[in-house]
Amino acid sequence: MKLTIVIFFLIELLVVSYLDIKYKKISNYWILLNLILVILLYLFLRDTYVFDWKIFIYPFSFLVIGYVLFAINLMGAGDTKFLFSFYLMLPLEIHDEYFTNLLVSTIFISILNLLYRAYNSRVSIYSAYVTRNYKDVMRTMFGKKMPYAPVIMIAWVAFILDYIYDVY
Repeated sequence: MKLTIVIFFLIELLVVSYLDIKYKKISNYWILLNLILVILLYLFLRDTYVFDWKIFIYPFSFLVIGYVLFAINLMGAGDTKFLFSFYLMLPLEIHDEYFTNLLVSTIFISILNLLYRAYNSRVSIYSAYVTRNYKDVMRTMFGKKMPYAPVIMIAWVAFILDYIYDVY
């Protein structure tokens, strides 16, 4: 994969992550930009981007899983659509490896986020435990969505570091 594309993806992920943390929302403009870039990448970089039906497996899987996570209030709709469009921009040969990094990053950051929330809410969790109001404990621990664009960015950085380590 070309270095300019790798750096562009990193810059885009940095900006989207910052905006996701600040506003807790990902604009549809980023998804539209990514879809336009997908078309341009497949038109002008045919050596790297080979059009095959397999390129849609991960993105559409993310849409389905993301919809379920959105329905149970764990993931935002913008996060799902952004992950879908971002994955379409990736060349097919790195889908599996990037998915591994994304999965590990998601698990690791979700555990850290859960521990952080538990620590910050320890008084209300204890009070809910004492009153046997377990619904409040669950609401305190799992009630808020986590910004997911930073997780996508961390997975991308891990992927880049893996790639650099493998090359050298």
